[in-house]
Amino acid sequence: METKELLARFKKFQVGVFIILGVLLITNLVTLGWTLSRLNRLDDRLPISVSCSGSSYYTPPPDGVLASSISADMELAAQGEAGVIASFHIANKVPGATVLLAYRSHDDQEWRRTQMTSKADDPLVFSASVPVDLSHPDFEYRLEQVMDGEVVHASRNQKGSVLYLLGGNGDISLDYMVLPDTKQGRIEVSGRYGTPKIEAFRIAEVTLKINKATPQEITLTPNSESGYLFYTFDPAGLEDIEVTVVYADGEVRTTLFNPFGPRPEDGVYIRR
Repeated sequence: METKELLARFKKFQVGVFIILGVLLITNLVTLGWTLSRLNRLDDRLPISVSCSGSSYYTPPPDGVLASSISADMELAAQGEAGVIASFHIANKVPGATVLLAYRSHDDQEWRRTQMTSKADDPLVFSASVPVDLSHPDFEYRLEQVMDGEVVHASRNQKGSVLYLLGGNGDISLDYMVLPDTKQGRIEVSGRYGTPKIEAFRIAEVTLKINKATPQEITLTPNSESGYLFYTFDPAGLEDIEVTVVYADGEVRTTLFNPFGPRPEDGVYIRR
């Protein structure tokens, strides 16, 4: 066989090898992408769709929780207490096990536990209400299935770091601005985290002592549950404003607000 013919066959062989390697590389990349997408969905605890012989079904996440939520307990709020309702939709329940909600606040080392109840129309949806300490906004909780005092299955730990949004801790935000159209000064007083769900934390009235060339004193009463209040005045000679907040439960907080200062933390908010 001549040398030219051998070279031609070798080149064809090389082309074939490159094509095979290319196909294998593409196949591996597609497989890797598919695997990573499934792992991401698993990490997000979403059920995974599995197809087999033309049909599909869902497998539960590793900790067995299909969905969970946390919300403010409005019944406790009406009683002047802060509390949350934690709910879990689980894939299955261990026969004979008691379902508990384990929870703790930011500084707690030990878990506290309370029994969860299921919905009459869906025995795999469990919920429980527990009081919370709004001074510690970090709240950790999980669902546990217990038999004979031993945890036989538990969900992964979850954290709620915005509990003040659920209950509203009564902190007051102070703001001052000069209106561009009228050049009037305006002070605004409102809940730092929106309207408190706990009625006792809502503003009953606010007294403003405006220290300037001609001092003013005025008492404002909110005309809605929001407690949002504002007052507009001539800012000529303004030095500072003494703000006194009276809450619905009679608690009183006072601070000296300097609109022209460096706006430190204590100058912007009134702590409940």
